[in-house]
Amino acid sequence: MNEMNLIKNRPDCGGGGIQKNSLNLLRLLAAIQVFYGHAVVHMNLSGTSVAGIIMSIFQGVPIFFILSGFLIWNSIEKTPNLKTYVRKRIFRIYPELWCAITISIISIFFLYDRWNVKDLMLFIVTQSTIMQFWTPDSLRGFGCGTPNGSLWTITVIVQFYIVAWVIKKFLSHENKKRWFVTIAISLAIGIGSPQLEKLLSETIYKLYEATFIPYFWIFMTGALLCNYFKEIMPILKKFWWVGLALLLAVIFTGFDIDAGYGLLQTILKGVTWVGFAYAFPGLNIKDDISYGIYIYHMVIVNILIELGLVGSWIYFFIALIVTIGIATVSYLIVGNVGSKKKGQL
Repeated sequence: MNEMNLIKNRPDCGGGGIQKNSLNLLRLLAAIQVFYGHAVVHMNLSGTSVAGIIMSIFQGVPIFFILSGFLIWNSIEKTPNLKTYVRKRIFRIYPELWCAITISIISIFFLYDRWNVKDLMLFIVTQSTIMQFWTPDSLRGFGCGTPNGSLWTITVIVQFYIVAWVIKKFLSHENKKRWFVTIAISLAIGIGSPQLEKLLSETIYKLYEATFIPYFWIFMTGALLCNYFKEIMPILKKFWWVGLALLLAVIFTGFDIDAGYGLLQTILKGVTWVGFAYAFPGLNIKDDISYGIYIYHMVIVNILIELGLVGSWIYFFIALIVTIGIATVSYLIVGNVGSKKKGQL
């Protein structure tokens, strides 16, 4: 059997393939949670405890990291060579990202007067490549203090894409021992990472947080779900509600293990919502604008902050509507072009 037949016969755990799911809905809810969390804090709003609990069960970053591990593992299975893999990742991430950066730079140019050419040029380069976590001091007075601080996750995800390709052959489906050791080590590093803040300088620790290392266990949780999809998914589809009950119990009791993100909450969110997505594929939405909401929302929030439009829920909904509008247009024009390019590879 040749390589392409092997690829075709592997289980598809991604969206829109053989295995139908509602992962696009899950991503949308996660993106809205990120928007809600950032907007409430930076626009000086008071969120309700009920809304906080509802939003916490869809905590965006852990869910995005789990889904990145889940879907990238599936993508590697179906990608024949490194060149194609790299091109797919570039078309997935960068076209819309560059549009978000362009809008952000334009807003800085017109609404802010403490930037300088050197810092702005360096900022454009770092935002457009793999150092999105860096903000020069001259831009710290713009908006909430970072023009688009949520983009730090792009840095981490790109690193994981590289690592995933390297370790995929090491972690075969059959070798459960290697999987156990890898997951155990990644969990130990995750649990130990918060302790490093006491041992490292502030700068070194911030750089460490911008690597994939402290979050590796989250990505590998998703990768594990994909790698053992046939064995695990029937159980998750049937008992996703048990995971939800346990998740709510952890949230209400506060009993968890700090691993950067709550270890129990994160794992439960992964198994609960991935199981739900496959149990209810009919809830899926066709157009996935979650990435656009994620990368554009702080651009819009910061513009409103610079205009002094904060402290009212009216401005919150203005920011939400504008963000969804831009994300939709971006997806239909820029994102679809990237998707077509990916499909041609």
